[in-house]
Amino acid sequence: MTTPQYPQQPYGYQPGLPPQPPKKSNTKWIVLGTVAVVLLCGFGGCIAVLGKAGEEVSKSIDAAASSIQSAAPEAPAPASIPPLVPGKSTGKGKNITYEIVSDDELSSVTYYDSNSELQQETSATAPWSKSLTNSSTVALIGLGAQTNGSSVTCRIIVDGKVADEKTSTGKYAVVNCTAAAF
Repeated sequence: MTTPQYPQQPYGYQPGLPPQPPKKSNTKWIVLGTVAVVLLCGFGGCIAVLGKAGEEVSKSIDAAASSIQSAAPEAPAPASIPPLVPGKSTGKGKNITYEIVSDDELSSVTYYDSNSELQQETSATAPWSKSLTNSSTVALIGLGAQTNGSSVTCRIIVDGKVADEKTSTGKYAVVNCTAAAF
């Protein structure tokens, strides 16, 4: 009797169990890991060298700046000047007249009042105007309007002189005027 010839089985083959895939070599991962470690260490070394160079440059800049400051004469202290704050009275006053002209009713009018505070009126009738006296140190002067029509003009008059005038056209046009008064 002769023994039947079976094809050669891979190493670790056990009859009755499914064949096991061949084991893969870890050499590739070991090499890649080593390369990554070497690169990271090299990168870290470069950062350390550059950081040290940056510190040296920073020290020399600081030294130069302090020598310039010590050589410069001291500036005299500024005189005490009160800050310019809207709403604080100076005893003087700016006479302000706001005017809006439009071809239809105004959906809104926004303006700064005598205390430099923002006010708004809705559904105002054109032509619209408001006169006031603002006695703030710095008077906030501004006017804006939107029309329900197609043309609107704003005008700001300060102490009898036109300080700003603008016109806007188009459906539901919006216009803004501003002026400065110190």
